[in-house]
Amino acid sequence: MAMPNSGKIMTPSKYRRKRTEGVGAKMRPSDLTKSCSVKEEPTIHNASRNWTSVDLFCGAGGITEGFSRAGFECLYANDINHWAIQTFRANHPTTLADNRPIEEVDARALRRELGIKKGELDVLVGGPPCQGFSINAPERFLDDPRNSLFRDYIRFLDEFEPKALLFENIPRMFMLCET
Repeated sequence: MAMPNSGKIMTPSKYRRKRTEGVGAKMRPSDLTKSCSVKEEPTIHNASRNWTSVDLFCGAGGITEGFSRAGFECLYANDINHWAIQTFRANHPTTLADNRPIEEVDARALRRELGIKKGELDVLVGGPPCQGFSINAPERFLDDPRNSLFRDYIRFLDEFEPKALLFENIPRMFMLCET
């Protein structure tokens, strides 16, 4: 669905200021919510080929779902949580979903198994665990073994050399190490 004003998100007050011309001129502010309701799965990418992604620390696949709706094909996903991977597999049956510790995954062998060369992957997605860094955790531990899992994400970056990356974590991840 095309949105007025080139897809920019507009609050009702901003919308009122822009109503003097174009598509928005025929709408009332109360119509904005109605016009934005989604009746089918949105697709915002219609290129001749799918972009490719790899999702590390994928959980149940929420980020992959968003990328999929944007036209990405997830080639591989990894998470150590059995139930999360089961859910991921149910929602993304064409993706190679791996349920083992990321430390045990040979990134070079995987890249070759997927049949892609360095630099061909469009995006590497990952959100390493952050419990040891989080200010919301009851206690933070510098020696929490999960704190070093971001290094495996970097190992995959080095091997795949993707065109883009998405690294999801918390702002205080690096600040904790400075104390």
